[in-house]
Amino acid sequence: MQRIQQALQEQRCVLLFGDGLVGTVVEEELNKKNISAVSLTEEVSTLIKRFSTEALAPATDSQGMLVLVEPDFDEAHLEALTTFIESQNPRPQLFLIAKFYNKFAMPMSLMSLKFTHIKSNAVGFLRSLAPIEAQSATPVVATQPQNQSLSINFVGRETEVQQVSELLSSTGTPVCLKGIEGIGKRALIEHVIAQNEWIRVPEIRINQHLNGDAFLGRLAQLFASVGNDALLKGLSGKKRISIDQTLKLVAEGLSLDGLANHCFIVSGLQNILQHGEFASFGLFEMILETVWKTETSLKVVFLTSQLPSAGVPLRTVDLNGLSTSDADAFLKMWQAPEFGEEELNTIVTRTHGHPLALRYVAIKAAATGDYSNLNNERFAAMSSAHDFQQIRKIYGKLTQKLEKEEHEALNTIAVYNTAVSAHDLTARGINRKMRAALIAKGVLEQTMSKTYHRYYASDLIHSVSKNEAIYNYDTMETLAEVLMEKSKDASPRFNKTNPEPLWETAYLQEANALFWAARKRKRVWRAPLPCVDIIVGTATELLSRGPNKKVDFAHIAELQIKDGLQQAPNHPELLLLEIKRALKDNGKRKKIASMIEERRANAFTPKFAETEADFFISSRQPEKAIKVLQDAVEKFDGVADLWSKLSELLNKQGHTAAALQTVEKAIELNGYSPTNFSLKGEILSSMGTEHLEAASQALSSANSLYRGNNPVNHVLRQVDLLKTRSMLTPDNKDVLLLEAKALLESSIKQDGKNNRLKVAMAGVLLELNSEDYEQITGLLKPALGRRDNSDAHLYQARLLIRKGELIDVQGHLDQAFKLSRNNSAINTVRGEYYILSGQYTLALKAFQSALDASAEGSPEQAQARLHVEQITAIVVSQASVNYAEIGEESISVVPLNDPSESKPTPMIRRRKKKSDSEG
Repeated sequence: MQRIQQALQEQRCVLLFGDGLVGTVVEEELNKKNISAVSLTEEVSTLIKRFSTEALAPATDSQGMLVLVEPDFDEAHLEALTTFIESQNPRPQLFLIAKFYNKFAMPMSLMSLKFTHIKSNAVGFLRSLAPIEAQSATPVVATQPQNQSLSINFVGRETEVQQVSELLSSTGTPVCLKGIEGIGKRALIEHVIAQNEWIRVPEIRINQHLNGDAFLGRLAQLFASVGNDALLKGLSGKKRISIDQTLKLVAEGLSLDGLANHCFIVSGLQNILQHGEFASFGLFEMILETVWKTETSLKVVFLTSQLPSAGVPLRTVDLNGLSTSDADAFLKMWQAPEFGEEELNTIVTRTHGHPLALRYVAIKAAATGDYSNLNNERFAAMSSAHDFQQIRKIYGKLTQKLEKEEHEALNTIAVYNTAVSAHDLTARGINRKMRAALIAKGVLEQTMSKTYHRYYASDLIHSVSKNEAIYNYDTMETLAEVLMEKSKDASPRFNKTNPEPLWETAYLQEANALFWAARKRKRVWRAPLPCVDIIVGTATELLSRGPNKKVDFAHIAELQIKDGLQQAPNHPELLLLEIKRALKDNGKRKKIASMIEERRANAFTPKFAETEADFFISSRQPEKAIKVLQDAVEKFDGVADLWSKLSELLNKQGHTAAALQTVEKAIELNGYSPTNFSLKGEILSSMGTEHLEAASQALSSANSLYRGNNPVNHVLRQVDLLKTRSMLTPDNKDVLLLEAKALLESSIKQDGKNNRLKVAMAGVLLELNSEDYEQITGLLKPALGRRDNSDAHLYQARLLIRKGELIDVQGHLDQAFKLSRNNSAINTVRGEYYILSGQYTLALKAFQSALDASAEGSPEQAQARLHVEQITAIVVSQASVNYAEIGEESISVVPLNDPSESKPTPMIRRRKKKSDSEG
């Protein structure tokens, strides 16, 4: 190495760069060292010159040197290089810089030459050199290669560029660039960064492999690099600090001096969202909430298509489509055929200026040579610049035209967590020709840095490709090996001169995640700063699977959890998963209460509170569940899901007023959650006739917010409201019931195995006086077999009464009472049964119980009151009745009230049916 340093200083050494180094971070190192090089390929730049005999002139001096830096041995100018070397007398000394190389991959002409092999990559080699004080190698004018490919540049966005630049130049909460996939978030932030000399913190893309621990670990290492290692020490070792201490140190770290020149990009936030909100609320979500609320000089930038309500403190820039003038420049950059003003206006109107849609139009027009595709009104037609379905469809069409090798290359790039350099892709067999082809076909993205390009696959690739096609085991293992080597190169243990602990941590996190995902657990490197995101993710997924006779997924999850706890003792997410695993093991259920108590101090998050409440609910201890949730909303008062769950539980326990107040708080925190509006509709429906209109409005709001098919709970709530309204308007009864029937038919078509939908359909058919008893029996049969649906037994009892088969009616009513204790509906049907059997006094008591349990002002109350009045008149007329002989125990009267599940049936109709059967 010293000989090369001396030769460079004396201008008798030439560096020869192999394929994939032009346009990478290597050029930055060349610039720092004041060195130029010569390219063995057709790729050139300002510092990497075109290959020629004149460019090799310094190596012709006495003791001249030629240094081949990471050659692939298939470069265009290797034969010319061999000819040059053999023509020299004396020949120059030859060095080869590479981690490893295959001698037998060399051309035959090179195999006979003697090389000194230095084991290093290009970046490490250049960083080991001292800057050259005066470099005056023979100048070579760089020329552009013939048949130049697409030149991708940043277009437009002047307002957004200025806005983002101003935000990042000032202290404040983190910045969020928000917009649909392909709108240009990455291009914008890369353009802004290229205009500044900021230090880049290793970027993270949130997915199933890397999320909370990776994010927290990079912050900890960053804080340590500027002088505060409290968070780093707190997360390392066996005694992990508490969640509250972690959040406090995160907030304190973001306030440190020395962070102003650092930039940290975080993408993929939408991957942990569901319906625009956090899918769950655990440790990572708490960390994000803390970061979002903290003002900092660190330039933290989130790139996302969705933002949860907790992200309100972020300084957000929303990106829309390109303007007409910018679209003009964009189409020309993509070498679209010449177009007129009318065609341009049509294109912009059709695509709403979305860059991906514009790219699609340009590629199609270039293929046909004209814009005849625009004659089809559906071609590239978007409802808005945020029409995800159309963007996904367009991207899918672009990928359909790829060759097999191109598909494989694109899927390989998609495995990388962040944008990757040309050099790294070349090392993976994705050369410049392949990259250029993918870019020209509109499926590969390229950063637009002035110094070097990096490449990445759009998030859309994950939505149009199968997961197993991208995350291939062999691909992940190979990439993990590369990243592990990079981690070693940055480690102080292996790199004494220029260590980079932050990059070491980032590479190690990514390598370990890929090894684990590739099922190479034994290759995972144990690190002082643990990152168990992938273990948490896979264990959670395994525990969510249903029972399987061949594979015990819960046991596999248990082994993974134990492995994770060895790496990260007291990790909150793993402690919670231990409890969830115990919930699936009947032998461990007795220990769950003590497990919860032991782990609460280290693992209490909103997600933990929900799990604890679910345990008490399943153990038939609703009061304890309510207490847990009440404590949780006091500690995490800004988490809408906790308020929503508490409201649902209060409603089931009959505390409707408190439930309504609680769900209103949930809506205040998250006004975009359809679940909260749907629950509000259910609560209002149970509060009496005067609240039915408000209930209908709440359910309509939920309808407008749901995406795709409505969930079963919401459909059932809509059906219950329609049935309630049908009781109030006899003239419109059949119309409302037919509407409920249509809703259920549509849902059953989507989910034909859902017993709750089938039971509800049976109830509607009974209300419609359907005589298709066989159909109703078929709908109820699956639920009756499971013995877990109160309404199924209730409707079966009604069906038997209608058919005149009274023997099993009492048994089904008792089972319905046992499962739900819905005294109003059950005692209404019980009263009808007693009427049919001539037991009018018992019928009176049953209807009185139904009246007592009905909500004030509800249709059920009115029906029950009418029944009581009618039966009272009958009982009074029977002077011979001996009331003393009637036992109170004959009637099951329950103090609990759940009017939302009441499904009373008018007595008159039952009596009419009886007369029909007698006739």
